[in-house]
Amino acid sequence: MSRRDSFPKPREHSSHYSVVLSRGQRVRSFRFRPSVLVGVLSIVPMLALGCFALALLFVFHDDLLSSLISRQTQMQYAYEDRLASMRTQIERMKSRELLNEQAYEGRLHDLFQRQAQLEMRASLVTALAQRASIGAEITGQIPRPADRKPQIAAKPASQETAPNPLLSPKFSGLDAGVPQAATSFAPVTTTRPFAEPKPHPDGMELRLLPSNEPAELPSGHSQSAVEPTADRDSADVSLDTTLPARLAIAASALDRVERKQVDTLAELRVPILAAAEKLRVALAETGLSPDRLMPPSNADKARPQGGPLVPVQVGAPSSAFAREFSQVQEAVLATDRLRRILPYVPVRKPLPGDPDVTSGFGVRIDPFLGRPAMHTGIDLREDYGAPVRATAAGRVVSAEWTGGYGKMVEIDHGNGIATRYGHLSGIDVNEGQTVEVGTTLGRIGSTGRATGPHLHYEVRIDDEAVDPARFLRAAAKLASGG
Repeated sequence: MSRRDSFPKPREHSSHYSVVLSRGQRVRSFRFRPSVLVGVLSIVPMLALGCFALALLFVFHDDLLSSLISRQTQMQYAYEDRLASMRTQIERMKSRELLNEQAYEGRLHDLFQRQAQLEMRASLVTALAQRASIGAEITGQIPRPADRKPQIAAKPASQETAPNPLLSPKFSGLDAGVPQAATSFAPVTTTRPFAEPKPHPDGMELRLLPSNEPAELPSGHSQSAVEPTADRDSADVSLDTTLPARLAIAASALDRVERKQVDTLAELRVPILAAAEKLRVALAETGLSPDRLMPPSNADKARPQGGPLVPVQVGAPSSAFAREFSQVQEAVLATDRLRRILPYVPVRKPLPGDPDVTSGFGVRIDPFLGRPAMHTGIDLREDYGAPVRATAAGRVVSAEWTGGYGKMVEIDHGNGIATRYGHLSGIDVNEGQTVEVGTTLGRIGSTGRATGPHLHYEVRIDDEAVDPARFLRAAAKLASGG
């Protein structure tokens, strides 16, 4: 019995796994714990899987590489497209800003052009008002010598002459602020000479910054947008003072000025038409047609004017201002023509006051022969030596003793109109002399075929005597304003 057999075998653990390898007489056994065996068995599939993956990688390497490159290329193209889109948006924003800037510059340029046009229109309105006021002092009365002297002492408030409404500052046509309410005007019949200072159009500033003055805003803007008050915060003010809002405020102010100019023209037309109607009524009373009367060539010597012709465009023919301006201009030209004619038409009284008419025009009983005879004028009684004045401007064609007229002065007023002043005691003018309205021609007398001191006043048209009473009635209408 061997020792190996006599000794008991070592006890093997039941929790181990044994692996016995034998080769001939040689036997080897290996014992493994379960955890080790499990670890080895788990590593082996992983190694196999890794080998399989490496094999697949070697097989599909080119396809994977090309797919990766394609994906990177697509991502690069996507980024480039996005960058291009963003660049396009930036360019579009820049273009929009440039267009907005050009639009604002264009609007600003238009505003300045409108401002210049409104200033030009204001000058035209002022010129029309000025021209309409020249000659407005024509009446049917010959001013007394005292009326021609300058008034040094102050007049009482009740006797002050009303100012000419056509020359008031409101007719300048420019008012950058809120227009004031217009008032109506009566026809101009003042007897004092044209002495008011010539009106000049005020300067107009195109305001682009908000001010404390109220301004009209277009629809959609409130009045508080341009009137910052103490309780308004700066954020609200900054929102209201953007460039579009300021341009809208400026455009609204110019619109207000343009409407004011149109209203001014409409108001200016009223007194002009009234003055023209007054002159037409006076001329109609004389029986003369205004169409046949022409102002003498020297009628404008008192106000010499001239210069090259530079046409002015007041606006589109269909605009309200152009239509109103055309109507007012026609009325002014017609009235101005009548006013230039009227100084050369004898529509004034040769004697101040209201002298008695001792003998009228037409057939009468001759005071010397006692039989019917034609009386070619009217006889006006006045004190001996009272001054006799010219009833219209013209040229003295006769200043001497003339038969039954005695000492007589005859004045040629043009357009075939002449006046004669007979029975004078003295003559103060010479033949060929140019006289104005109210020039003293001589003194009341009784020379020639006269029974006492009086003035024989005669009006002749185309060398034929007409009734002077018609001209005296026209003088009365001018004097009364009717």
